[in-house]
Amino acid sequence: MRELDYAGEKFYLSDQLAEAVLEYAKALAERGTADTVRLKAYDVDGELIELDLLVGPASQIVTHTIATHLDAPDGDDEAVEKLRRDTARLRPSRPVPQPLEEDDLNML
Repeated sequence: MRELDYAGEKFYLSDQLAEAVLEYAKALAERGTADTVRLKAYDVDGELIELDLLVGPASQIVTHTIATHLDAPDGDDEAVEKLRRDTARLRPSRPVPQPLEEDDLNML
């Protein structure tokens, strides 16, 4: 689990979700835009809450590892996948170079 510090508040979420939030915030910042992200997290009392974060170029989000008995909330995997898809949509696709075949070399 990781503690996420946002706007002076602390929340607890899985390592994967924290990483996905940071990557999405970075991708949004690279585009100069912002978005609201809704996810499940724990508050400092260990209560499961629904959290809305405004992430973008001005976001000041910090995460760090914590020791806790809390488990990732239900739906965590789906939230991680959605953030990864949203992040990928913001980043330009990059062609993957293919190795040359022998026939290609003969044409040179």
